[in-house]
Amino acid sequence: MQARTFNRRHARWRIFLSDFNFEIHYRPGKQSGKPDALSRRSDYTDSPQEPEVMLPAEVFANIDADDAPPSIQKAYRDYDWEEDLLWYRGKLVVPDSENLKERLLREFHDSPLAGHPGQQRTLELISRSYWWPGMKSSAKEWVECCPTCQANQRAHAPTIALKPLEVPPFPFHTISYDFITGFPKSNGYDAVLVVIDSFSKFGHFIPTTKKVTAKGLADLFITHVWKLHGLPIKTVSDCGTTFTGKFLRALYQRLGIKPAFSSAYHPESDGQTERVNQFIEFYLRLYVTADHSDWATWMPLAEYAYNNARHSATGKTPFELVYGRNPVMNPSNVPANVPEADHVANTLAQEWKEAEAALRMTKEKMAGLKGTTPEYSIGKKVWLDGKNVGTLNQLQ
Repeated sequence: MQARTFNRRHARWRIFLSDFNFEIHYRPGKQSGKPDALSRRSDYTDSPQEPEVMLPAEVFANIDADDAPPSIQKAYRDYDWEEDLLWYRGKLVVPDSENLKERLLREFHDSPLAGHPGQQRTLELISRSYWWPGMKSSAKEWVECCPTCQANQRAHAPTIALKPLEVPPFPFHTISYDFITGFPKSNGYDAVLVVIDSFSKFGHFIPTTKKVTAKGLADLFITHVWKLHGLPIKTVSDCGTTFTGKFLRALYQRLGIKPAFSSAYHPESDGQTERVNQFIEFYLRLYVTADHSDWATWMPLAEYAYNNARHSATGKTPFELVYGRNPVMNPSNVPANVPEADHVANTLAQEWKEAEAALRMTKEKMAGLKGTTPEYSIGKKVWLDGKNVGTLNQLQ
């Protein structure tokens, strides 16, 4: 080192390094390869040490909500800001993100928990927790463009004159039963027992076999229906050999149940379960494998999707009329309102009154329909309902 460049700092380092045996060789930087980040001085980096203020505070209007002009208060009175989330009338506001909207639409329409419902039911499922401008149009467009729904349209029965049954006074006062048969074997089952409450429209879909005995049918009732809802006052069932068996007749009499047997396929009594049967067949076509061997494993999800959908006759979901609330479809960090016991009881009583009124209006409307008898000309092609025709595959 030359004297003109040697200073006290160099002297201290020379004394410190004199205890070590080493040689210093010059190596150009271009031969050093990738630099070591740990050997670099931190104050040479470009990252800022303090958060940068993109917009100064003066840019934002610092106005208290109570001091805002009336026009502003009126426009935003339905909005709330809680826990860093924006809410509109108690619904979480979804940002203007097409990916996020599509994710919600896919979850509340395409998923097995939803079951590909129609436009109104899809909108109702989403609007329980979320809101964004134009949500109705988004749901309408999504359902109309759903390729799965287009390929599996439900068949609509021709309009005929109907004679509705009387309105039950409370849930599970009157129950209707029916079978769906002709399924391929799945976990040992080839049929489904459908049990529907005439008041709440709550349903149970029970896998079974088409050769179930009267005793086996009674066991299914006790296991899946009676243990949850008690004894129905009245039953409405198809006039099949299983339902009219001597054992079941004796069982009805012993339990104080009054059966109301109907003519086969007459909509006076079994039209309710016939419509649910269509839903089950539609649901299974959407999700089962190609060989349909797993349909029995989908029945709990089909039952959930049906009971979680708003029914047109009552204006409410079957789940809501039985339990006083709708189920949680997906786990979320969004806080949920959990009503107290008294509030649930009052809500249930009010909802039962509303459901009873809605059912009476629906049945009055049904009674007023005269119906039309379809006319066919020779040679005209028509669709054949294969429900009661022996086919190789019930789901096709």
